[in-house]
Amino acid sequence: MGQELEHQKKQNYELIVNQIESGIIPHVISDKKEFAGYFVLVFPNGICEVCNKWLFKQISELSSTSDLVVVVPDKLKKNMEIYNTVYKLKLSSIFCSEKYAMPQEEFKDMTYIFYCSKTGTVLYPLALHHKNIDLDLYFKLVKSIDLDFL
Repeated sequence: MGQELEHQKKQNYELIVNQIESGIIPHVISDKKEFAGYFVLVFPNGICEVCNKWLFKQISELSSTSDLVVVVPDKLKKNMEIYNTVYKLKLSSIFCSEKYAMPQEEFKDMTYIFYCSKTGTVLYPLALHHKNIDLDLYFKLVKSIDLDFL
């Protein structure tokens, strides 16, 4: 039963990544240029503290979070500010938006990250659903292949 649940969860996240890449899930919070040149971490529906401890740990261990912004629904800004303090995330920018909300139950705890190029294009979306994802490696890979960093 556990493997079946993990398989279903993996399929849901693959679906989300496909929707992100195809543009089905909107990436406009306000002006795209607002996030130009930043990595954007999105909590579209909620923030599960227990589920995201691994992610908070990785963020706190990043050498710099100056190029990382976080987007949460309005109702969760205070929670994100608390996590920022408790987990020493060093986040300088927490934005609020409801435009990323996904009403589907299977996506309620989904979190993802992407890089917004200097021209405002959304690149390299990655669903953060698995503890084996290395956020530092993601940053390094994007910086090594994207022309914005050359």
